[in-house]
Amino acid sequence: MVARSRDLSRKSTLPRPSLAICSLLAWMVVLAATPTMVYAQDDRSTPCPVSGRVLSVEEIVPADVLARVELLRDELDLIRFEMGEPKDRWPEFLVEQVSPRQALFQAMTLAQRADQLHLELAQRPVPAARIEVPLDIQPYHVWRVVDVAYERLLLVKRKLRITKNVEEEARDSTTTPTDVFRAIVRANREIDLLVRERLSTSAVFQQVEMASNYAARLLEQFPGSAVPEAPPFEHGKRPVDVYNILVDAYAPFKAIAETSGIETLRLEVVKREGDEVDPGKGEVYDIAILLVSELAYLHSQLDYSDFPAQSYDPGLKLPSHAYQQAALLLLQLAELDRLVKENPDWIKSNQP
Repeated sequence: MVARSRDLSRKSTLPRPSLAICSLLAWMVVLAATPTMVYAQDDRSTPCPVSGRVLSVEEIVPADVLARVELLRDELDLIRFEMGEPKDRWPEFLVEQVSPRQALFQAMTLAQRADQLHLELAQRPVPAARIEVPLDIQPYHVWRVVDVAYERLLLVKRKLRITKNVEEEARDSTTTPTDVFRAIVRANREIDLLVRERLSTSAVFQQVEMASNYAARLLEQFPGSAVPEAPPFEHGKRPVDVYNILVDAYAPFKAIAETSGIETLRLEVVKREGDEVDPGKGEVYDIAILLVSELAYLHSQLDYSDFPAQSYDPGLKLPSHAYQQAALLLLQLAELDRLVKENPDWIKSNQP
C-alpha cells in the first residue's frame, strides 16, 4: 500500500521529490504533509534488468520497463493456464504521446491487482514495498512498481506449484512510454480475469468521483465561478453509457491541459454505438483512472495543498450512478475549460 516515508536513511539515486500525487482506491492517496510517495521495494528478490543496465533513474529506459512487463505477462499466462481461465478478449486501449507519469498510474493498478490475486490464493497479505517517487517520474519509477507486481506473481506461482520458468527478453531501444502503457493495460485486463474480486461498477464510480473531486478543487481557483450541480439521475444506464461519457470528458480535459501548457497523452478510442457489446468494466475503469491521474497531475502544479478528500468504498453502485457522476464531471470540465481559456496563465498565477 502507499504510505508516507519515515526511513530516509538509505542512500538513493533519486532526486529530492517536490510533491507526490497518486490516487487509486486505497493504494494511491494524495500526500500533502510530506513530499514523498513510497511504493516498491528496496531489497531485491527479482532479477535486474535483462539489458544489463544499472538499476538507477539515470539508466533505466522504456525498453527495460517493457521487458519486465512482458515477462510479467508471460508469468501471468502460466498462472491463467493453471487456473483454467480464458484469455483476454477485450479490444486494444489505444493511446499516443504517453509520459512515464501516466504509465506509473497503470503500473500501480497492476500492483494492486497482483496483490489482490496473491491475497485470494495465499489467504495472507505481503508486506508493503517501498520506493521514493518524485513528481518528475521517469521510466525507473515505473519499472520498480511493475517489478513489485512481478514479484507478487512469483509468489502466486509458488503457491500454485508452477515450476515452468520463463525468461525475460530484451526489447527494442526504440520502445516508448506509449508502448509500456499499452502493455501494462493489457496486463491489467489479463489479471482481472483471474481475481475473484473483479473490478466492479462501484470501483468505477469511486474513481469517477475522485476525478470529480479534483475538478471541483480546480474550479475553486476561479473565484465566483459557477459550480455545476449533479444532473438528474437517469435509470437504466449501461456500462457502455458510462464508457461513452468518460470518453467525452477527456476532450475538455485535453483542451484545459493544452491551454495551460501541460503536455498530455492523445486518447484514441471511439464511443460505442447501438447494440455493440458493452465494454468490460476494466475498459471503463481504464478511462476513469486515466482522468484521475491527469487531473491529479494538473492539480499538483498549483501552489497549495488543499487536496480533495479521498473517495472511499461507496457500497453498491449501478451503472446509472456512475453515469450521473461522470455527467457531473463532464459539466465541471466544460466549465473549467471555459474559465481556463479566459485565463490561460492561471497555473502560473498560482505558483510561487
